[in-house]
Amino acid sequence: MRITPAQLVSSGFFRVHLWVLLGVNTFTGLILFNGMGNARYDFHYGPTTLALTLLLVVTCYLGSVCWLYQWHRLGGLALSFIVLSGLAAAILTMPWNARTTVISITLGLLDVVSSGLLLGSILSAMLLGHWYLNAPSMTLTPLNRLVLLLIAAALFRTLICGIGSTLVMLDSSVSPLLGTWLAFRWIAGLLGTLVIAWFTRLTLAVPNTQSATGLLYAGVVLAFMGELIAAMVSAEYQYPV
Repeated sequence: MRITPAQLVSSGFFRVHLWVLLGVNTFTGLILFNGMGNARYDFHYGPTTLALTLLLVVTCYLGSVCWLYQWHRLGGLALSFIVLSGLAAAILTMPWNARTTVISITLGLLDVVSSGLLLGSILSAMLLGHWYLNAPSMTLTPLNRLVLLLIAAALFRTLICGIGSTLVMLDSSVSPLLGTWLAFRWIAGLLGTLVIAWFTRLTLAVPNTQSATGLLYAGVVLAFMGELIAAMVSAEYQYPV
């Protein structure tokens, strides 16, 4: 949302979806709070991350108020703070005990950035595409820009996961189960998302925002499934897949 120009998109888009972020961060805070009391979880920075998450909840609410009154500058500052704080909280929840080399630490950081950029861009594009049902007269420039960002994010994510997957296969033997998970993760979560992003761009050239939004809905499902599998597999190794 931060790179979406407020001059071209109605303020309701930012207000409503800041409420969505408020709910997501509230749910995240509950998970963190429960995890800190569980010996199975290793949260070295749990209190700091929980404090950041609570601050994100407050900022999401205040940001929605800013967009309600169309205070674009303050609303933009709130979005910038949410981006930086969310990134910091995600980095703090990395499994640092498994990061023993410079390569694993670097790939771990790039894993957080690339995953967040992929999920953020496709979710924002889908929500913005849906918003055209409320404001069909809006120009397609913001949505086209987000789809281009989605394509770039998918390529960046593919590069990072390609390096990580190669290192995983070099460091250990690939079991049939691991091979199955990796195949599904790559075919659906990465290549599938990239193909849908490209088809969405072609659909917007028609233009047909409803069909493009439907494609983005499917892309969100594929991207989330892919990232869930990647998180599950990466938990056993020190490299992103």
